[in-house]
Amino acid sequence: MSILAIVEFKQQVLNILNLNLQENIQWVTTGPESLYTLERLGIPCVALEDYSTPDELKKNGQDALDRVNKICNYIDKLLLDNNEDIKSYGLKTAFYSITNFFNKFNLVFTRISQLKCLTKKEKHQSIIAFSSTNETYDYDICNLTNSDSFVGDLLELVNLPDTNIIIHRNIIKTISRQNILSLIKNHYKKNILIYNLLMNIRYKTAVNNLGSKKYNICLYGSNNEWFNVSSNLTHLGVKVKYISKELFAPNNCIDDKISLLLLNNMEKESYFRHLFMCHEVDTYPLFKKHILRLLGNSVKYISIYEKAKCLFQQKKISALLCNAKTLPEDHIICKAAQDMRIPVFIYQYGEFGSHYHLTAEFYDLLTTDIYLSYGENVCKFLQEKANYYHTQLLTTGSSSLDKLKRKKFIKRHSPLSRWVSDMKKKRQTICLYATTNYFQNNWYAGYDPPPSDIKFYRTQFTLFNGLLNIKDLSLVYKLHPNPIYLKPPFLSNFKSDSLIVIHNEYGFSDLLQYADLIVLDWPSTTLLQSLTTDKPVFVVMKHLKYFTEARTLLERRAICSDEPEQLLSNISCFLRNNIYPADVNDNAFLKMYGTFLDDGNSHNRAAAVILNNAAKYRMGEFETG
Repeated sequence: MSILAIVEFKQQVLNILNLNLQENIQWVTTGPESLYTLERLGIPCVALEDYSTPDELKKNGQDALDRVNKICNYIDKLLLDNNEDIKSYGLKTAFYSITNFFNKFNLVFTRISQLKCLTKKEKHQSIIAFSSTNETYDYDICNLTNSDSFVGDLLELVNLPDTNIIIHRNIIKTISRQNILSLIKNHYKKNILIYNLLMNIRYKTAVNNLGSKKYNICLYGSNNEWFNVSSNLTHLGVKVKYISKELFAPNNCIDDKISLLLLNNMEKESYFRHLFMCHEVDTYPLFKKHILRLLGNSVKYISIYEKAKCLFQQKKISALLCNAKTLPEDHIICKAAQDMRIPVFIYQYGEFGSHYHLTAEFYDLLTTDIYLSYGENVCKFLQEKANYYHTQLLTTGSSSLDKLKRKKFIKRHSPLSRWVSDMKKKRQTICLYATTNYFQNNWYAGYDPPPSDIKFYRTQFTLFNGLLNIKDLSLVYKLHPNPIYLKPPFLSNFKSDSLIVIHNEYGFSDLLQYADLIVLDWPSTTLLQSLTTDKPVFVVMKHLKYFTEARTLLERRAICSDEPEQLLSNISCFLRNNIYPADVNDNAFLKMYGTFLDDGNSHNRAAAVILNNAAKYRMGEFETG
């Protein structure tokens, strides 16, 4: 008898081994932790992702997106026909939830496709898999993460008549939903409280000193870009009011009675139910609870919309500055502003425009009037979608990158600075390696090629070991600061005097001053930040396909390799010969995708755009998208 074991975590591997099964086991891994565990034990395995190609993943992703679009439009039409408030306000409450829904939908379709291929090629009498808790499919969980294993749920839907499927429920959960929320709150609560206090005190003080209140501008959510621009606006006599999402807390709860009635009618429609069919598998049972919440939340969103309009009217808001709109509530609030003809702005955040990126369409352009970009090529990439959403694209440059270029670092006394000093005394070269986070089962169709945590892990492990084996090189290993992401599994078993691991004790930009060279395995925001320095930069490009023009420009400044082994060879050659083939002074890529005119005036240009359109609003001349 042969057994197929599908595992995601270390403990799942150990649990199966502790069963002391006599049968032959073929191991299939779905995550870096189980892969690392099996490799350390010398047990051969394959990855579930090996049963699909990048092109198949992209095709599945597009199919999933098309279906989610149709499902959301179907729900919105139903709500418009049955709710006078939604109809009069023109709210598309389901469509505003599309990214949340698509993440789950795409993953389920992708995994079912892989499982069908796996079970067709690999014939076994039994399959052991792990299942999730019910909370995994709750509406409030934005993404299906590696905090739960859910392959067992999918296998229960797949018809395998000749196979004994053994599902282990809740045997191991590395981190529960409550713990995730607790981690995030504990990590950010103090900073958010201090930030909100400083924002309001700072702006109030600036306005009072100037004694001039030309416009009231609302800052909803924030990032470094808006922080810099808002500071400039206050000096120009603009009153900037920072508001939190708590102000829009809805009065109404979810209307389950009406939602159930609508859902019962929807379930009778063959068109609606057919949208959930994947490779002859009906996935609707996994999404029923989500659909119910999409229906029920419409009452909540009406309350948020009305509160937003009331607040904007009371405060006499002339413009709304927003961060990325990741939640439906964000779109509802922006829609309220647009219906009052108040201009809605978004400032680009992070590296963008050099590669395919699905999220911008829904996070940045939907319910946005004016999008401020870092560089001209960003606008070229977004133009087609911007036209569809009637969003105006304007290039100002990044105020935060301007600030970083001018920043004078002060090397404070800290454990890190002492470690760097010790390494320098040993004539060590300091390498700053910023590694990407694991996507944890998300955005299979969000990028090109589709993200793969297994492939990320293999690149990370290769670079990590390779860099530590280079003579006279010390490594600052920077992880993503968000506590929700799982850490690379090999870190728990590795210690070295020439290694220091940074999680969220320091920001990446704070670490640049200590680096002699910089290594990246995912060219994102950290790439733009790195290019503001005159340090050698080495980048693995295999996980993110850059457009040809962008890649050509980047290669003038950074050393780009598609494989980590080649990048290690390039680093070794550089250290051995002290010759850097690229030009550390070439800023062509940075200007086209980051600093625009590279004159340090991005914040002034952004402020001017805001004031100009606020003036149009005051005169009744602003037309929203």
